[in-house]
Amino acid sequence: MREQTKYRQSLVAALIASSCLTMPAMAQTEAQAPADQPRTAAPANLLEEVVVTAARKRSENVQTVPVAVTAINQDMLVAEHVTNLSNIARLAPNLQMAHQVGTDDVVTIYMRGFGTYSNDFAVDPHIATFVDGIYQPALVGTLIDMFDIGQVEVQKGPQGTLLGKNAPIGALYISTAKPTGDFSGEIEGDYGSYDHFGLRARLNVPLIKDADGNAILAGKVSLVEKEGGNWIYNTNAHKRDFGGENAKAGRLSLAFRPDDNFEWDLVVSQLFDRSPQPGSRAVNNYPGYPGSSSSVSQPPSLVCILHVYSCAPTAYGTSAIGFTDRGRGDTLEIASNMSYHFEPITLTSVTGLIKYQSANNQDVDGLPIPVLDAYGNPYLYDQESEEFRISSNKGGGWDLDGKLDWVLGFYYSNFRYSAAQDLGILEPPANFGVTNAYSHQDGLTESEAAFAHAIYHFTDELSGTFGMRYSRDHKDHDYISHAGGPTNYDTPITFYSRTFEAGIAYQFDPNHLVYFRFAQGYEAGGFLGYPGCDGCGSNFQPETNNAYEVGTKNDWFEHRLRTNIALFRNELSNLQVESALPISQAPFFQQSTTNAGSATVQGAEFEITGYPTPELGTHINIGYLQPKYNQFIGTACGNVPGKPVDCSGIPFALAPKWTVDLGADYTLDLPDDLGSATFSADWSYKSTLYVSDPPYPSSKQNGYGLVNASLKFVDVSEKYSIEFYGTNILNRRYKAEFSDPGGLAMFALDGRPAEWGMRITAKFGPFGEEKTEAPAAYVPPPAETPAPAPKSYLVFFDFNKSDLTPQAVTIVDTAAKNAGPAKVTQLTVTGHTDTVGSDAYNMRLSRRRAESVAAQLEKDGIPSNEIEIIAKGKRDLLVPTADGVKEPQNRRVQIVYDNGTTS
Repeated sequence: MREQTKYRQSLVAALIASSCLTMPAMAQTEAQAPADQPRTAAPANLLEEVVVTAARKRSENVQTVPVAVTAINQDMLVAEHVTNLSNIARLAPNLQMAHQVGTDDVVTIYMRGFGTYSNDFAVDPHIATFVDGIYQPALVGTLIDMFDIGQVEVQKGPQGTLLGKNAPIGALYISTAKPTGDFSGEIEGDYGSYDHFGLRARLNVPLIKDADGNAILAGKVSLVEKEGGNWIYNTNAHKRDFGGENAKAGRLSLAFRPDDNFEWDLVVSQLFDRSPQPGSRAVNNYPGYPGSSSSVSQPPSLVCILHVYSCAPTAYGTSAIGFTDRGRGDTLEIASNMSYHFEPITLTSVTGLIKYQSANNQDVDGLPIPVLDAYGNPYLYDQESEEFRISSNKGGGWDLDGKLDWVLGFYYSNFRYSAAQDLGILEPPANFGVTNAYSHQDGLTESEAAFAHAIYHFTDELSGTFGMRYSRDHKDHDYISHAGGPTNYDTPITFYSRTFEAGIAYQFDPNHLVYFRFAQGYEAGGFLGYPGCDGCGSNFQPETNNAYEVGTKNDWFEHRLRTNIALFRNELSNLQVESALPISQAPFFQQSTTNAGSATVQGAEFEITGYPTPELGTHINIGYLQPKYNQFIGTACGNVPGKPVDCSGIPFALAPKWTVDLGADYTLDLPDDLGSATFSADWSYKSTLYVSDPPYPSSKQNGYGLVNASLKFVDVSEKYSIEFYGTNILNRRYKAEFSDPGGLAMFALDGRPAEWGMRITAKFGPFGEEKTEAPAAYVPPPAETPAPAPKSYLVFFDFNKSDLTPQAVTIVDTAAKNAGPAKVTQLTVTGHTDTVGSDAYNMRLSRRRAESVAAQLEKDGIPSNEIEIIAKGKRDLLVPTADGVKEPQNRRVQIVYDNGTTS
């Protein structure tokens, strides 16, 4: 109680301090310009507006969302050489991800000290992953390729209200890049160390156009192939066999926009993965480590006890694997996102289908003899899901005159799985008489949920949030033991949950926000997928989390500096703890999940991005964790097998106290119109951590830092580029993962060494449109004799922004002031964009611009029912240009009085 009181006092103090830091008087304003002069293009180095959609199920500037979110856009993914999902960990504080040891296509995800280590279908992930709005039901198959990804949103804290079950700590929301609506494309090839080769291509095609030449139906095809990169040396075959890739993937995307009200995005993805084994390294030890109240027990390896092979660990970057067959993994995913915008509401349907099948070949033990081998283990699952939402539209009449934003929804999914384990345990030449251990499981998870979320604007600055979700998860499970004994039919079980969210936010101005958030998370219970022996099956109960977060988001110095800070506290109950326990019969270990107690994790996250000069960009991301088990009654730290003891003093798995990422990039214009050169470098650091769950002593990894760097040349047309890059250029050696299944054998995955490569990119198009030179700088017309107040006003915006500049506020205030004497009863507010970006993105951006102007009009006293909002996107250009042109006069909102004429 004393600790909780002390922490809550610190939250209040932080909230007050944040308020002081974000007072608008501290923000610097832009130089004033005449109200009727269009804004010139924003300098390219200014921080761009980042729009997120997952946090509150509506498109919003991330800096105005009172939730801790790290948004990683497509440009950053390319610049940071993010090729699969596990690579993004260093870009977000307190996020840990790695390719799981002993598997082909599984990524382990831990956030703010918690995650799921088991790849068992019967165990739900702690960190929910979504691709185009579709929930990924298992860790298996989550090593997602990141080519042509539009954005990744790392949602921190429980997301149980809007994103649903199994997000008690956070979620990853991945959005693929949408078709642009023009005829254009890009091809990219890279070659690097260990004969790694990658080829990526995408083609945009306008399939159907309207009379104005805008794409009604647009398509995109994206293809990727990756080969090589085998860096693990096989000491048996005397060559580098493992740790690389062999995968092909394709994606078809369609965007249908018949009018301004209807949107339909359809994405069909297919992955074929035939990558070699990751390459386990044997790290067996003797005599082992005794358990204690502050240390997990780790008995000596059976490899050492039975003298079946050398007990000495193999060298870094090597493996003595004897069984080298590759596995395979095929994933088909279909995602449909459909929306219709009525005046008061928007209806949205998100429909998903996932089909996954694989055969997992793994010489898990990292030894030339079959101590623990997996022979083509089949994993199959299917999921169908549907989410239906109704949300309010700003100014539509169902939002209490703009004071209430709300979402209502329903979710359903059906997840069916079948998996087998065909394990070679101590087979010849180990000569211990065990030839094969086979087990099989089938299961079903049916989930339903209803949710509601509301944001009430007490004033223009102060808003409150409330949400709730009711969830039902029904699970069924069957298991057949390796000995071919009777089938264990686990009794079907149903879990129910109600989770709540509440918060308050104060927006001092468009650049400064402070907030407090309380949210609850829910992790469904389940069964032991592979009990390991007849009669060993059992189930475990749901886990819950009460989370508190206080934060502040700020843009400073004309959007040259961004500082986001979050302090959080997670209080978890009925904690689900994973372990692999020894048993007396083959396979000699049992994968187990039990409810062991409770835990508290406190921490902080700092994300700072800035442009000290027009040429220099920098970022600093810092994460701090202070985890503690309040109660942990289990067998992890006991020295008597199967006997529960107090383990509350043991460390947390994959939870370094500090994570740091420092980076900078410097762009220099080359002489003679040759283009530009950009040098980038970053250093990512993790303090001491345990890379297994449970945190075995042998899995301890001392703190280390990795340095990456690149040099990129781009021609003056920005269509061609060549980049030279290096990762882990100081060649730091570290363990990425470790496993000890019941003491049978101990093995690790090493982190990749220093690697160097070159990437060449060529873009083409858009074609089929007459190219128009960018217009000269805007010159205001000569002064004219004063005329009566105009009936139309133009408000201009910076590139990719929807917030009002001081000049824009002046124009809107003038329009509102003149509306009274003119006896105006209706105003039309129409948003526009330039031609950079897709039709869909620009339509949303133009709507946000119109909503910003409407909100200022309401603040000036114009009733919301007298304001009509229209979004035009990049249609009806003020200055005709080709597609992809940053024309400042097209980035505008027009305010028109009824019966008014254009000014």
